[in-house]
Amino acid sequence: PTDTTNYKTATGTVAIDVLDTVAPTATITVAENQWKTALNSITFGLFFKNTQTVTIISVDNEHGSGVKTVEYIVADAAVTDFASVQWTEYNGAFSINPDNKYVIYAKVTDNDGNSITVNSDGMIVDATKPAVENITNDGVYYGDLEITVTDALAGVKELKVDSTSVTMTDGKYIITADNEQHTVLVTDNVGNEMSYTITVYKNYTVTYKADGNVVTTKTVGHGLKPDLAVVIPYKQGYDETAPYWAIDDV
Repeated sequence: PTDTTNYKTATGTVAIDVLDTVAPTATITVAENQWKTALNSITFGLFFKNTQTVTIISVDNEHGSGVKTVEYIVADAAVTDFASVQWTEYNGAFSINPDNKYVIYAKVTDNDGNSITVNSDGMIVDATKPAVENITNDGVYYGDLEITVTDALAGVKELKVDSTSVTMTDGKYIITADNEQHTVLVTDNVGNEMSYTITVYKNYTVTYKADGNVVTTKTVGHGLKPDLAVVIPYKQGYDETAPYWAIDDV
């Protein structure tokens, strides 16, 4: 300045502390899937057979204060009250194992207190095969057979009988008795499979008659002998040891 009496020239360095108001970023990765935002709606549409690795990558902005903490939550459903859950410090990749449902939450905070929370979609890790109730492998059954197909975690994707995909009603299907062997294959949404070989025989109605009158009827499976212990009405000259009987298909 020209006024050297009231103004002096000084040389030096001035430190300016710029407050960081921008939140860092976070990325959750599982297999080929990545999430960088908070999802409002959770759907359990991702399926895995085996243990999966979860990684969380955190980055602060270029001129930010730097990442201070990275924390995560492993839940089995959407978290609606974060005050009631415990965050865990992230120290590196971790695993999610069969057999369970998972939603991963990550929270990254920088040194100025800015934070971001992101979460994965719902995932199912299922290593358990589906099952068919009411039957066992190599089982033999008589009469039309109703089977119930179940898979508690991933859900049933398909039922095949003799290599043909069939339609179930409320998880049930009826195999019509035909005196034949059948293969039953059920697959869940992860790809786990369970196979059965069974035989479903017809039932027959055995009608006992004496002198043209019906005495009783019995249901007998194909290839089985009927129980002949029936009371035959007495008639003079009638041979009770050899009653007349007839078989009708059910």
